[in-house]
This record gives sequence, structure tokens and C-alpha cells, in this order.
Amino acid sequence: MCGGSLNWIFDVGSTPPPLAADLKSSMLNPLAIMLDVDALFPSVVPRSYLIQLGEGACSYLDLGPNLIVMLSLDLGSAVRNVTPNELEKSGISDDEAWAKAMGNLGAQLSGGQLKVGVGEFDDGGKAIFLDGHWLASAAIFHNGFYQWFSEQLGSDSLCALISERDSAVIFAEDCSALVSEKIESFISRVELESRKPFGRNLFTLAPEGPVYVG
Repeated sequence: MCGGSLNWIFDVGSTPPPLAADLKSSMLNPLAIMLDVDALFPSVVPRSYLIQLGEGACSYLDLGPNLIVMLSLDLGSAVRNVTPNELEKSGISDDEAWAKAMGNLGAQLSGGQLKVGVGEFDDGGKAIFLDGHWLASAAIFHNGFYQWFSEQLGSDSLCALISERDSAVIFAEDCSALVSEKIESFISRVELESRKPFGRNLFTLAPEGPVYVG
């Protein structure tokens, strides 16, 4: 368990390495002309979106009681959901769309737009803070980022606190230790600078993906 204050050191050298796309556009059905597959991304959004959009209006993955990961289309100035009907008409299977979205995520977040902070506690422990990009929270789903997190933190036992889209904090310590005055103080500082409430969505991380803790 880490203790003491946390000092964030933002360094260009902390930028994750480039990640290869998992599925090339050319591998998709050639009839896929209705959607720009290079603009597909996995976006972390509130579960309330399901009510707002209506049943069957999006393809999504469960992410605990408060959040979902929604298959989204980046329009440049806005982001919207992608319906199963759109995928069907475009000749793209749900699995193909998600694979392409994860590949796009890796390329996007390793392109230098993501703000990455490696923080050091007084006792030598570390944490990673991701911010500055609407896909920051979704990084916990990408296996390539998990490997990079593990290397930076020197541990395969990782935990993450994520918000809606914009921020994520990754720790190399027992998740039960995260409910502490130290973490609450840190989240309060993050919320002062964030466009959205940070939330208290806690996950363990593994190569297979995140698991909701509470």
C-alpha cells in the first residue's frame, strides 16, 4: 500500500508506445461503405445513456452498475452511438466492429494527444494518471496499454479508478487499500480540473480486460 502525498511528473518520456490496430480496414466486408470504420471507438459513458437512447439503439459492453462501454462513431466535432442496424446494413459484424474500434483506440491514444502522468508517492509507490482525451478511460480495455501500465508500475496486479471518458488513474497496489483519505484527496484535486465528476468506479485490471470492484 502506498502512503503519503503524490507528486505528478508529466514527462514526454512517459508516453505509451505506438500500438498496432487489431483489425485492418481492408479485412472488413467490402460492402462496409455506410460507416467510416476508422472512426469507430469504444467510449466509456454513463449507463443512463441506455435509457436516453432507447432499447437496441447501441452496441455496448457492461462496465459495472454506473458505466457502459459504447461502440461510438467519432464525427470530429461530436460523437454518437452506432446502432446494430447500421452495422448490419454496412456488412460489418458486431465482433468486427469492436475489434476495429479497439485497434483505432490504440492508434489514437498512442498518437501523442493523451496526457500521461506518472506519479510517485513519498514511500516510492507509483500511479499513472491519464487525461486530456475523450477516450482516456477506455485505455483500460486495450491489452497493449495494460502491458505498458505493468511495465511502468512494476507489477501485474493493477487497479484503476475511471471517470466518464476523460480520466483514469491506475495503481499497482491492493484495491482494498484505495478507499482511503489519500485517494479521496486525490480525486478531489482531479475534479477541480475535470469537466466531469471523476466518480468512484474501481476496477482490477488484467490482460483479459477490467473487472468491476465497486
